[in-house]
Formats: sequence, C-alpha cells, structure tokens
Amino acid sequence: MAQSAELDREGCAVLAGALGDTPETVMSVHRLRRGICRAFAAGTPERPAAAIVQSHHVPTEPAAFGDDPEQIWSLLREIDGWLSVHVALAMGAPLARLMAAATGQPRSLLEEIYYVLSRPVASWENPAVRRLTLADLPLMEASAAALEMTHWRYESAAALVTESFAAGAVIDDRLVAIAFASARATRHAEVGVVTAAPWRGRGLSTAAASLVCADIERAGQIPVWSTSAENFASQRVGAKLGFVEVSRRVYVNPV
Repeated sequence: MAQSAELDREGCAVLAGALGDTPETVMSVHRLRRGICRAFAAGTPERPAAAIVQSHHVPTEPAAFGDDPEQIWSLLREIDGWLSVHVALAMGAPLARLMAAATGQPRSLLEEIYYVLSRPVASWENPAVRRLTLADLPLMEASAAALEMTHWRYESAAALVTESFAAGAVIDDRLVAIAFASARATRHAEVGVVTAAPWRGRGLSTAAASLVCADIERAGQIPVWSTSAENFASQRVGAKLGFVEVSRRVYVNPV
C-alpha cells in the first residue's frame, strides 16, 4: 500500500489539479481550492494511488478517487466522521464487499447520475423568479434555515452572489426557492437547487436554474447537474433544462 497522509492547503491545491476538471470532480476541486474540506492521499498528491476529499460541512459523505478498492479502503480506515463514501461506479461493488468483510456491516449502493448542458439552456420563466444580488442578502439570510442553506457552499451568502451565480423565487417577501452554482472549477460549474416544501412542483426551481445555467454559459463554463438515481423530480428538472447524462458515480452506504 502507498503511504498516506493528510494534505495541507498546498497539497490540496496540487490534488485539485491531479483530479482534473470533469463533471465528476468539480465539487471536490471546488472544495479543495477553497479550503473547505480535509483531504487525504495515498502516495503523492500529484499522482495519488487513492485520494479522499471530506467536506467540512458534510463530513459524513466524503468523495474517494482511485481505481484500487483496497487502497481506497485502507485510506478510509484512517479517517473519522464518515458514514458513506462516494466513488467511481466501477469501485462501488468491490469496495462494498471489502467494507462488509472488514466490519461485518453490509453495504448498499446508490448511483449518482451526472449530466451536462452541451447546448444553450432551455429558457423557463416565472414572474416570481429573478437573479439574486448583494441587495438580497437580508432575504437570503432570513431564508437560510428553511432552505437548509446555512453555509451557502461558499461560506456565506455574500460570497455566493459575488463569486458565483444565484437566482431565486421571492413570494410574499420570502425566498422560497433558490438555484445557484454550488461549485466552480475552470471548465465546469455544478448547479444546485433547493425549494421549500410548500412551494415544490410549481416550476420555481426550473425557472431559477434556467437563469443560473445561462449565467454559467455566458461565463464560458459548462453547467453540470447531478442527482441520485432515485430522485426523479430532480431528473425531470434537469431534462426540462436540456441536460444530458454523461456518467455515474455511486454512494457506498451502510445498511
């Protein structure tokens, strides 16, 4: 097994370059570059035999990279605070077997689908939906808990609207839905959407995501959409916008 170590900020930047800029890596690259994660590598960060990126905000679901399930499992055993792990599709079944044999706890697999826009986003309009700016910070902060957006993927709402793109539905002076570029690398930008439960099924997230995708495309980046294989509502929104499936990864979850 290659020697493993936790990476410092410089090592995280090196690992971000090693992972490349793809739909599957954009979230981890974003976290590595912004210093909002822990990162571990077996071997060197330039050419890791395996690597793990563990978000500060969602430490229970780290992403692992590499094509050797034994090396990934060896690295995982040195890390605390995780429950599930997100890996390449081909790694899911062999890693699940290794983990079950070592711990006695069976594992299940849940696929995540990645989509990209290869043409201009389909336009969906709604009179309640508009782009969000710094002037909307009080509105965003007041809705943070209801939308489960307490860290805003950029550490603050101000950072999100100044360094990324966001649009939302404002109804009765409340932000009830938001779409945003949740992670940006150089070539790709991932889109996230959240709608408060009472307002779902009204096309608000579709309209907001349409604006965000248009902004991403104007910035010269490729919008990325990802969702679990079981999240049919999210898949329908992506299809309305014109997203096309390009790849899959998989969560290895405890049963």
